[in-house]
Amino acid sequence: GRCQKKQNDDHIPIDTKGAECVDVASGLPFKLILSGVIPEEFMRSAVVEFNQIIAGKTLQYEGQLYEDDDAEDTHSESGNGGLNLPMRHEPFSATLQPCGQFIMPILCEPIVREGFYRIELKLGCRDVRCTEWAMPTTTP
Repeated sequence: GRCQKKQNDDHIPIDTKGAECVDVASGLPFKLILSGVIPEEFMRSAVVEFNQIIAGKTLQYEGQLYEDDDAEDTHSESGNGGLNLPMRHEPFSATLQPCGQFIMPILCEPIVREGFYRIELKLGCRDVRCTEWAMPTTTP
């Protein structure tokens, strides 16, 4: 899919590669809500029973919102406050219901600089021994 604001034609369209596009207000914290169901077959296949779903978040600056002939190339800047480097955060967690359902709020700190950002979330499990491991997915 492609993500582009509808109100103004001077926004730069960006390829989202099938991801969801979310508009957030610059400078304000926001929250994403993850929800889903872990298949019963997957829960039964675990060597050690797990009761929590965890998610790790990576935030990365992708580019500017507007076309501007005078704008500097943000990807070639070396002193941009680390915006081109992924910012990794502690895992968020949610209790897994017996039926495999979970709902997990992902708190996100304010993004001060306007632009397109990519947030990647990696799901995992926390077993009863507090061991954490990545959950296999069918998409890259």
